[in-house]
Amino acid sequence: MNYISFSREEKVDNLRGMIEKDHHTYGSQDQSLLMNASKSLNYNAHEMKKIIKCRDTVCDWYYNIVDHYDIRREVVYIAMSYLDRYARRKGDSRSTSTFQYRLAAVTSLYLAIKLNEQQIINVSSFVHLSRGLVTENQIIAMERTLLCNSDWLMNPPTPHAFSS
Repeated sequence: MNYISFSREEKVDNLRGMIEKDHHTYGSQDQSLLMNASKSLNYNAHEMKKIIKCRDTVCDWYYNIVDHYDIRREVVYIAMSYLDRYARRKGDSRSTSTFQYRLAAVTSLYLAIKLNEQQIINVSSFVHLSRGLVTENQIIAMERTLLCNSDWLMNPPTPHAFSS
């Protein structure tokens, strides 16, 4: 097998392009950006801890599912990207109901697996995984919302892509 060799400058340019696309096209957020955004919305420390705890809980749930189904863990990063973009589009998270956020979380993982894995996990499986919290029709409707709200930009650069 022949491998293409890139110069250091080409690798750096490629990495810069990926980072710029991640920040400008997909609006990637890290924890520090999340904290700064919260200040502009006048969140208090208690509200921020609650938001971060909720994100951590969703992320743990995602990892449990992808590990159970033997899916690449990179899919969790993609699903979190979908969920974060949905939350940013909604603006102030205090106006988003807990149910809507949970529905978006379930649907984000379903969509990330559907678009990035060969393995098929049916919508009905996600209804079961959510312990009946959401229905198939709600997941399908939220899928449309996520796709439209993201302008169909569903392939964010991942840490794996940066290291490849």
